[in-house]
Amino acid sequence: MFHTQEVPGATWDACLLALSGQMWGRPVRVWVEHPDLGHQLLVDHMPLYGMSLIKKGAEKRAIELSFNEAQSQSHHLTHLITAPARIYLQESDTAQPICLWIDSQDGSNTLIGFDLSWAPKPGVRALGPATETPPSAQGR
Repeated sequence: MFHTQEVPGATWDACLLALSGQMWGRPVRVWVEHPDLGHQLLVDHMPLYGMSLIKKGAEKRAIELSFNEAQSQSHHLTHLITAPARIYLQESDTAQPICLWIDSQDGSNTLIGFDLSWAPKPGVRALGPATETPPSAQGR
């Protein structure tokens, strides 16, 4: 059984920081769903380096995701979510993170899969097997 909860906007920074510490260096998968581009796998089995909420400058309130192969200065990737609207965290019954779902104001979504056995189904707005659909996705 999985539990999905919306992360309140006031706690995004703390949530991203805690997840970054807990999942740092573990391989993750990242998918981006965009109304115009469809469902795209962005990162496949690349170690998570960090997730943070940008608090200053032109990108204020953007979310930065960083990935880096261990001991590699040349193999890294950064993904910027410029206008996040909502964040949902899915956890197992033992409070292990399964997926972080970030809805953006432009209608796109970014999904970070911490459990490598899990994968979203293209075109299906649900966070994983036998789970709830985020309230923002219901009725779409």
